[in-house]
Amino acid sequence: MSEIWRGVQEWEPRGRVRWLLTTTTLLAGFFLYLSRRHGVIAHPILFAEDGQVFFLANRLHGVAALNDAYAGYLVIGPRTLALIASFLPIAWTPLVFALLASVLSVGSCGLALSERTAWLLGGWLPRTVVFAALVFLPQVAETHATLTNVMWWGGIGLLLIGIADDPLTGPGKVFEVALVVAVLLSGPIGIVFAPVIAWRWWRTRSRWTFTLGVIWAVCCAVQVFILRGQHRNVGKVPWGAEIGGVFIRRWFGPFAIGAGYVQRHLAGPGWSRSTWAATGLFAVLVVVVAVHARDRGAALVMLLVGSLHVIAGFFALGPLARLLPDRYTVGAGAALILAIAGARPSRNWVRGVHIALIVWTLVVWPRNVIVPARVGPSFKPAAACLAAHRPVCRLPAYPDPFSFDVHT
Repeated sequence: MSEIWRGVQEWEPRGRVRWLLTTTTLLAGFFLYLSRRHGVIAHPILFAEDGQVFFLANRLHGVAALNDAYAGYLVIGPRTLALIASFLPIAWTPLVFALLASVLSVGSCGLALSERTAWLLGGWLPRTVVFAALVFLPQVAETHATLTNVMWWGGIGLLLIGIADDPLTGPGKVFEVALVVAVLLSGPIGIVFAPVIAWRWWRTRSRWTFTLGVIWAVCCAVQVFILRGQHRNVGKVPWGAEIGGVFIRRWFGPFAIGAGYVQRHLAGPGWSRSTWAATGLFAVLVVVVAVHARDRGAALVMLLVGSLHVIAGFFALGPLARLLPDRYTVGAGAALILAIAGARPSRNWVRGVHIALIVWTLVVWPRNVIVPARVGPSFKPAAACLAAHRPVCRLPAYPDPFSFDVHT
């Protein structure tokens, strides 16, 4: 029986079967991603900077807006997607923004399906499970289907590139470079996740990974240079026991006790002793499994970059660090999933801990499937106003303080 199960885990489709399975899985993942918040299709609305920054800048400056910095960084990816959407009717803009962001998000997760990650994640079946887990990441209300936060999902692609073997074809190398450049020039995530490319080079010692690492470093240097020119100062982080608690709650809590509970008790002493004990135990078990993983380096690097991702969020928010939003946990959650999925420990007692972690997560995860809706006025009156070239048009956005006027 064990031989049959091992064969199922290690099975790899070939030829047309592989193409058909990959296409079907990606499409299913895309529709499942949208199903978490069906209002993206039924009642689309601009989200925050999607309107005030990307839509408006593209309308005013077109292609010239691509190299404009925002929040201290270049954000070429979202600006490019906004430019693509501008070729379609204005009334479609919120829907097109959401669909483009969804395609990029699911596509980044889809890199888990690549056979290049099989050395760590296993055969087709376990890699498909990892893909589904990434698509259904908990605590993604803010980052779900938005141009503003699509770079954080792109960070998942960077993590998967970090654990992948080198591509064997020219198109594969071109795709890898394109993804790295696009994500790294769309925000700070590449700086935080730089250890994954360093670790991949240490593992492979290949010329190609070294070249990719140089490209990675150059893109990070560009973002650092832009940031230094912005003179951004958000204030001091209130380091202490409370921030340490936020670190544990925000990273491990959504997997251990449920994202809804974490969200309701975002700051302050709202957690009971039992929830603290459960979250702390979960974190300890994750570390135990990572230390005894078949490839300890991969598991520990994933936990390292996950922790850096959360810590970077604290620095970005300064005094508001205790209210850490979910955009700073998407990559950390993905890193946690990859650390657990790729562990595959060989010692029997650690296998038991590994299975317990997976079962525990599966019990908690169903509470996180539905993402809260974005409720706001229809975009159609605003689109009609813009099409009629009226002097001033009010464009609604979610949340309402991000609504803005356009002077035509």
